[in-house]
Amino acid sequence: MWQNRVGAGGEEDARRDVRPRVLIVRCCRMPTFVAAVELARVRCPDAEIVALTHTGFREVLERAGVDRVEELPGRRFGLLSLSVRVVARLRLERVDEVIIPQMTPFGEMHSNVYRVAAALNPRRLVIVPGAGEPQVVESAALLRFVLRHSIAAVLARFDTASFLLLLVAARLVPRRSGRGTARPRVLHIISSLGVGGAQVQLAELLNRTPSEAYDLELVVLGRDDGEFSRQWLTRSDIPVTYVERWPRLALSVMELAARCRAGRYDMVHTWLFMANMVGGAAARLAGVPLVIASVRNLSVWKREAVHRRWWHRIGDALGSRTADVITVNAQALVDDHARWAWISPRRMRVVHNGLDPAALAFDRRESRAALLQLTGAAPGSVLLGTVGRLAQEKDQATFLRVLASLRVRRPEIHGILIGEGEMRPALERLARDLDLGGHLTFLGRRADARRLAAGFDIFLLTSRSEGFPNVLLEAVLLDVPSVATHIAGAPDVLLSDASLFGVGDVDAGADRILALLEDPARAAHIAARARERALALFTCQRSVASWLELYREQLALRWGSVAPPGGDESVREQAA
Repeated sequence: MWQNRVGAGGEEDARRDVRPRVLIVRCCRMPTFVAAVELARVRCPDAEIVALTHTGFREVLERAGVDRVEELPGRRFGLLSLSVRVVARLRLERVDEVIIPQMTPFGEMHSNVYRVAAALNPRRLVIVPGAGEPQVVESAALLRFVLRHSIAAVLARFDTASFLLLLVAARLVPRRSGRGTARPRVLHIISSLGVGGAQVQLAELLNRTPSEAYDLELVVLGRDDGEFSRQWLTRSDIPVTYVERWPRLALSVMELAARCRAGRYDMVHTWLFMANMVGGAAARLAGVPLVIASVRNLSVWKREAVHRRWWHRIGDALGSRTADVITVNAQALVDDHARWAWISPRRMRVVHNGLDPAALAFDRRESRAALLQLTGAAPGSVLLGTVGRLAQEKDQATFLRVLASLRVRRPEIHGILIGEGEMRPALERLARDLDLGGHLTFLGRRADARRLAAGFDIFLLTSRSEGFPNVLLEAVLLDVPSVATHIAGAPDVLLSDASLFGVGDVDAGADRILALLEDPARAAHIAARARERALALFTCQRSVASWLELYREQLALRWGSVAPPGGDESVREQAA
């Protein structure tokens, strides 16, 4: 378990005839505590094992192998009630080793126990963090260890306030000078690897960034949304790690700042709302020369009660000011984010999304056959579908209402929702209320969503908030006639007003779809024009070239050079 045995150290000769004393401190559930006692007895058979715990567990602990039990009043986990008299006696008895078995690896949750251990002045402290590897802290480093975790405990207790203070402080830290090397180190930070357009765009950029020009790493804030998007990352030479302290905001900033200092990155590129704030603050605190943020969505969702927090707008405004350049994926987001975050539009750059058309080459007849088999719809059905997280901002409730309205005039229409999310129970209830019955299929999260979407007769996007909707671009590149709400980048993708309608306008949405169904030739012409435009403007090759040009420009500004880092035009040629 731990490498340092009781009795080792400079005082061994002075205590060779004294029985070593091990104190095990209770700050976990009793089974974990008993397991620590039993393990200590195996590892230190000659030591006196002392248990510091609450009252009522003496018999259990003595059966586990404890020689002496020091009982404390109260039932709470923690030792804030430890008296000065007990501390003085244990200190006088001279504890060789203090063992603290924990339920979690988060030291800030146990800082009060660490302070007690430091007060006893042991030769070493052994932290047993749940299922993780034990950590041994020698006496010389004990005060620094306790101070660090005590500060972390304060940050965790006042997390939001501490986080906002760090955002303010981040702008006061001087930058390191750029290294000016031919292979800049770039750290990408994203909120999650769950389902999302930003994750797909990041994967395309990572896959196509020339390895001889940039040294890349990826840090993900949290695992809560899963790793669905990792499938798009094809390179195996890019390290992918997670922030251990997430979702604690201030501690995540400190952890990432330490990571940035150690990595000496030339640039940090953040993706999505939380990563922009947390990653931007960490990068600036570490003195990273260049910080680029990516805003991927309208601010509408941040204003809604279900998402809104009192500090979100303040944090976004401060976080935006930690970035040297704020990129958006649609022109409509420039003014929107400028108003939301109180910043100048001149600080923002538009880099449109792009996809690989070769990855969207499916036989539409085969895809339709697969959908008919999955849904049980009749062969003559009109398949109206959508793909996306079942979330409030995606507004699939409008999709269901449009479907119900259409079925009054076109009963052969069958609705298909591909995706999963917190709104699914509410959407299923609404489907029952609308009497959609067997005319609607929830397919859930699908790794083959693109292939199945190729089988739709009409694609319908009803989002209330988007940036540049990847899923709509996918439908266009799949040559599926599409209708969408008139928001953000949707008009750039679809071109024709005949394919757009107002947010939440059920009647207008139904009319747009009926018009396409009643004139298939016109629908095919509109779809072909949109696809032709997408192939010219919205490919991953073009998008990656834009990102690399931005990198070249911004790094050159900081290095005082007009030459692109990592080489000449061959860098951009390889990206294409």
